[in-house]
This record gives sequence, C-alpha cells and structure tokens, in this order.
Amino acid sequence: MQGVIVMRFFHMSDLHIGKQLHERSLLDDQRHVLTRVVEYVREYSPDAVIIAGDVYDKSLPSAEAVTVFDDFIVNLADTGTTVMLISGNHDSAERLNYGSRIFTKSNIHVAGMPPRNSGDHLKSVVLKDEYGEVTFWLMPFIKPGYVKGIFADENAVGASTDAVGDCCSSYDSAVHAVIARENIDYSERNVIVSHQFYTNGQTQPSRTDSETISVGGIDNVDVSAVKDFDYAALGHIHRGQKVGYDYVRYCGTMLKYSVSEREDNKALLMVDMKEKGKPAEITELKLGALHDVRLIKGKFDEIVRQYSDKNTNDYVSVVLTDENEVYNARQTLIDIFPNLLSVSVDNSRTNREYVEEYDDVNVSLDELFAEFFRRMQGRDMSDDERRAMEDVINISCRQ
Repeated sequence: MQGVIVMRFFHMSDLHIGKQLHERSLLDDQRHVLTRVVEYVREYSPDAVIIAGDVYDKSLPSAEAVTVFDDFIVNLADTGTTVMLISGNHDSAERLNYGSRIFTKSNIHVAGMPPRNSGDHLKSVVLKDEYGEVTFWLMPFIKPGYVKGIFADENAVGASTDAVGDCCSSYDSAVHAVIARENIDYSERNVIVSHQFYTNGQTQPSRTDSETISVGGIDNVDVSAVKDFDYAALGHIHRGQKVGYDYVRYCGTMLKYSVSEREDNKALLMVDMKEKGKPAEITELKLGALHDVRLIKGKFDEIVRQYSDKNTNDYVSVVLTDENEVYNARQTLIDIFPNLLSVSVDNSRTNREYVEEYDDVNVSLDELFAEFFRRMQGRDMSDDERRAMEDVINISCRQ
C-alpha cells in the first residue's frame, strides 16, 4: 500500500533539565540537544512528540531550568505537532500539571497527576491516520499509595475486579490494576506512555550510574502489564533498550549523564506505526551533543603527551595508574581538559591500602562507602549524595 500515511511519533524521556554532571551545569548542553529535536520535528513531521517523564531533575526546578523547557515546548508548539508528556519520579506531579487544561488547547497534553479517586482515569489522546485511530494512554509515575483511593470502593473497579486483586500491595499490582480498570479495546491500536521500572521476569534492564536505584527491587513492574499495547513508550531508565518485546522500549536520555554512559549511543526514537498486527518501524535519530563524556586511564606523562595538543573540550574523567604520587596533577590536567570532571588513582598501592585500611571490622558502612566514593570519583560526596547514601543504608539495615 504505497503512499499510505502512517502514524509517526517521536519518543523521548528523562530530559532531567537542570541536572549537573560532577557539579557542572548542563543547561547549555540540554538547550542544544532540545533544539536538535525541534529541527528533527520540522524535518520528519511527526504527528506527535512523546515525553515519557522526568522533565526536570528536581521536583523544584530552578528558574533557568523552567525557561529551557518552556522555550522547548513553545518551539514544539510552533511546529503544529501534538505534544504528550507525563510526570516522572523526579518531577513534581502537581507543578507539572499546572495549566494542563489550557495547554490542551494548543495540542499539548500533560498528564502530571495519576488517577487518585474512583472518578479519575488515565488521560488519553486519540490521533488518526489512514488505518484509523490510535489511542495514546498517558500514565504518570505511580506508587501504590498514589492510587489506593481509586479502589477504596470496590465498585470503582467495575469489570476489572478479578484482575485487580490487592492493587496496592506493590508497584507491580498497582500498575496492572490502573491499566486494567481502563477496559482498553486491544483490538484497536493503543500506545502506553509510562515511567516505571519494568522488568522481563527476573531480567532487569541495563542501568547506569546516573539513575536512582531502589533497594530490593521494590519498584519492579513486570512487562506483562504493557505487553498488549502496540507500543510502550517508556521512561525512567537512562540507557536505550527494549524490555522483553521489540515494541516495549526505553528510549534513554538524550545526553550522557554519567561516565558510565560514555559508550552509549544517545538517540531520539522515531516510531512509524502501521496497521493493527504489523510491527512498528523504529528509527534512531542521532543527537549530537555539545560535549562528549569520556574516561581516560593511564600514566600521567602518557596522558599529557597524548592530549596536550588536542582539542579536548569534552567532559573528561581521568584515572591515573602511576605507582608514585604525581605532584599538582589536577591543575595540569585542567589546563589540558578545561571540562575535567574528576581525577582518581588506580594502582597497586591504592588497591592494597584500600584492602588493608578496611580490614578493620570497626569501620562503619557509611565510612567505608564514603572512602570508596572518594577513591572512585576523586572527590568527597556532596551533602545530597551523603544523605542519599544514609537513606539507602538505613533502609537496607531495616530489611
């Protein structure tokens, strides 16, 4: 059927606007890559742009971060495309939801708040192509406690009572229950937009150091919750990948938010949906970053010799392998790498000291981790990082 106009949409997530990399602002990098997205919209004319959560890095973003996102949304709206976005675990659902009814008039559909009462439902948006309708279901980040009000009255569940069970006992049961109560017609084409930690049975998605990890897998949701959709546009995981099925996708972040992502190929996903029963065509649109993220490991003199005459504006972490301490290494490396992130040492001496120093059973767990962090990152933890560490240790000790 040559010439048929199919449903095309872009899938992006985890913008984390306002995020810092080793206390270095990434706003210019984020502004640059969002501008590239708008250019792709003008080039490929998608019917919609989907943002699957974590618009901001913090629930109370800075004024500068809000301005960057506002400019992006305005530029998207100017193209005439439909925009759909949900809140993630980093977002303030209430703040993101503010003004959503007005935005709808400009084809910007915001689902900040999950359904919380028996009369609430997932926001849905219907678009059409030559094969008919496609319904997009917008499901913001869900915790079991967020949605318990929906099921306070058993009659609110309706025909889905058997599927729901104890809907508030876990993240998995909550997500299954919220989807089940919508009574979705799976004989038609449906797309779910979701921001959860999906797993394929016991197989977990590949993680990065820039993500927040829950203890004990309490936030796991089995992929069976979304397997009946024609495409699942997922957010939350920072590395692009499929989960169990080709059509269940994490698109990943558009920028490298940690050194652990240095080998990742960041991309915007372009999805072309065909008629019911035919697999969607997924294309990766590469996003050129202002700065790459790199890890350079070796002896100090060799690194200086190799990179002193090169253009090295990337974000660089250096690991020195010299057996002897190098005087003023950091300042020399900053002269070579203006965007130096960290300097750490990895040699036989530091490894031996690490083992010997912490063979003492009296060393506390937080002291042990703080020193490990210092050796790996070349700096002390920030106050926020230390509080996060203490929270994780406290939760673990209560298990």
